[in-house]
Amino acid sequence: MKASAWAATFVSLMAGASGTALAQTAPVEDGVTGAEAEAKVNEGEIVVTARRREERLRDVPVSATVIDAQSLIDRGSITTVQAILQNAPGVRFFNTTSQLNSETSIRASSTARGTNAEPSVGLFRNGVYIGGGFLGGRNATGIDLFDIGRVEVLRGPQGALYGRNAVGGAVNFVTAEPAMRREGFIDLNYGFETNAIRAQAVWNEPLTDTLAVRVGVDRIDQDKGFFYNPNNDIYFDRHKSTVVRGQIRYATDNLDIRYLGEFQDAEIPAVTFRAFVRPGATPAFPLGYVQDPYEYPWNTRPRAFQDVQMHILSAEIDLGFATLTSVSSYRRRTSFFQFDQDTLDPATLAQLNAQGQNRGANPNLSRSDFDRTRNWYQNLYLTGKKSGGFNWLLGLEYLDQNTNYEQLTGTALNEPIPGTRTDGKLEYNSIAAYGSVSYDFTDWFTLDAELRYTRDEKAIDSAQFDRITGALGPSRFILDDRFENDNLVWGATLGFKPGDDWLLFGKVGTGYRVGGFNFNLGDPRQPVPIPESYGNETTITYEIGAKGNIAPWLYVNLAAYRTNFDDIIVGAVNGCSPGFPACPTASVPFLLNAGTARAWGLEAEAAASWRMGNVKARLTLSGSRQDGKITSGPYDGAQLPQVPNWIAAGTFNLRAPVAEGTTLFLNANYQGAWGGVNELTPAGTPLRQPATRGPYQSPIDTISLLDLRAGAEFENLTVALFANNALQYRYVVYELVSTQRLNPRRLIGLDARYRF
Repeated sequence: MKASAWAATFVSLMAGASGTALAQTAPVEDGVTGAEAEAKVNEGEIVVTARRREERLRDVPVSATVIDAQSLIDRGSITTVQAILQNAPGVRFFNTTSQLNSETSIRASSTARGTNAEPSVGLFRNGVYIGGGFLGGRNATGIDLFDIGRVEVLRGPQGALYGRNAVGGAVNFVTAEPAMRREGFIDLNYGFETNAIRAQAVWNEPLTDTLAVRVGVDRIDQDKGFFYNPNNDIYFDRHKSTVVRGQIRYATDNLDIRYLGEFQDAEIPAVTFRAFVRPGATPAFPLGYVQDPYEYPWNTRPRAFQDVQMHILSAEIDLGFATLTSVSSYRRRTSFFQFDQDTLDPATLAQLNAQGQNRGANPNLSRSDFDRTRNWYQNLYLTGKKSGGFNWLLGLEYLDQNTNYEQLTGTALNEPIPGTRTDGKLEYNSIAAYGSVSYDFTDWFTLDAELRYTRDEKAIDSAQFDRITGALGPSRFILDDRFENDNLVWGATLGFKPGDDWLLFGKVGTGYRVGGFNFNLGDPRQPVPIPESYGNETTITYEIGAKGNIAPWLYVNLAAYRTNFDDIIVGAVNGCSPGFPACPTASVPFLLNAGTARAWGLEAEAAASWRMGNVKARLTLSGSRQDGKITSGPYDGAQLPQVPNWIAAGTFNLRAPVAEGTTLFLNANYQGAWGGVNELTPAGTPLRQPATRGPYQSPIDTISLLDLRAGAEFENLTVALFANNALQYRYVVYELVSTQRLNPRRLIGLDARYRF
């Protein structure tokens, strides 16, 4: 880390610490202490905005999980979406080792590795849609994970209120907002194996009774990692990031205005994989070839960065009969990564040739992707005051998204060998009108209805050229296309409350995932043709659920669902691979509509808290069973990809006072997944052939991860020792015909937090 960067961080930390002599221990949420927040989670009292109004979790007829700030603090420094969401049932995070093309799946919603597809889960930040674009459009960024107030995970179709792409559900990352009191924290974290240092500071200051500011800085400096590239003496998973944020809030009884401005400048973990070829899998390696698990001889320097700038202006006005809410946002995301397409250098290839393995490809092939995505977003809605059993909402939403991208293939060493350059522009405009109405027939019986009309327009202008000559040539293309769609989605829910502590509900709802274009049409020699475009995916889901207290200290949430897909969007590859005689080049992933499909699942989660004298304990458990298959089209009968049959998670937190002002604590967090398969067909299988579990398609590897954290709290100071992946469990994140990704090894570290 440069001295200037650390100096800036140190100044920010000291600025956040000023004036702490008069401060008290900070509440986690506005008016809620940490202990009270803990109880609220277990009792379903925590406030959520699942229906675009503030309600108790137990009163919302939606399968939802809320991860509150205190839960994240108990687990220490959380830096990834996977770590945040792992306790929600039915949620699968597809980790590509880089946040640029990783993505979240909920309830068997499809994933789209290595493409520019829209996400199958609605991604929101403070109610603002942040998904879409070329790189990073199916995942939250590091800036979205800093100073979180809570995370709302809404399972099941949320299309009527949250719009496009929320077919599996929606995730809303809610930033802690300025409060009318002095508070803040300084957080320091160090990982031994990676030499990773993270420093965070947040300072909240009331300027008057109605005006407050909140500022924060987050700095990560990590030179080492678990995956090493000896040719360039660099780690794939190094991480250097700076996030700076400022907020201001003006709040009276009838008006609440908030502005947030922030930016992120980050070098993030790069795309990481190793050569892994089973004997006989490809003609290039008849004897098979497997690289070291954590050291890969790439001669292309692995690299990735992501810069983000975001501004959000929101206002709530009490009109008496209703509350008017306006949310305006501008977000610009710039992303880049490069990787070694052949995974080898000349020296390694020469050794393989000496062993009789003839790869037949240039060892200097590389690829780099760049994009700049800009979002303008506006949401304006009226939330009615409940009267005579009626509650209503009316809204308008507008999204203007513009993406410019570039993809280069060729050589890592700038040698004059063939390669391509693809330049393009993708424009997406969406406008929607939506609303909902609910009516309480009695104190225990309620009907909710939701409806949304959306007009979507997408256009692409793209061309691929020869990188050396600049000519189109026989294998290059020009892509100029557009489409317009009208979409009507709806939802209806019946709620039944047999008592104050229980809610039973049945729901039916529809949703859609926006179609698009395959920006890379591949190579004319490819065995699987790539279509120019693909249409919208639509779904209808039937669900029943129950939530409530089995005992005062035990809260549960149960659900069962079935989803039917039409024109499901799935990922495939064109069948090319280095060393494959018919098409000896890197494979190209693409998207297509694969026909109809269905999925089903069962979900359960429970939260309990109890006392044993002065010792307090909290336990949360979640589990889900899900499955699905394609029911028509070229993949008829295939199992839905990236859907583990079983997902389970649990968190145990124990706090024991040992002296005046001193408390010992222990936190254990477990995540597991079993069953399921990766892709629909093996690499190189022609689209016209039936889908099979062929020799190049592997099942999803079993996941069994345990994180531990233990320490002591001294009034305003907390210190802890943590171990992520404490049992050193190793599993295959993903596997294709010739490549494989592994999970990181155990990380042990120290963290400290000072609250004021």
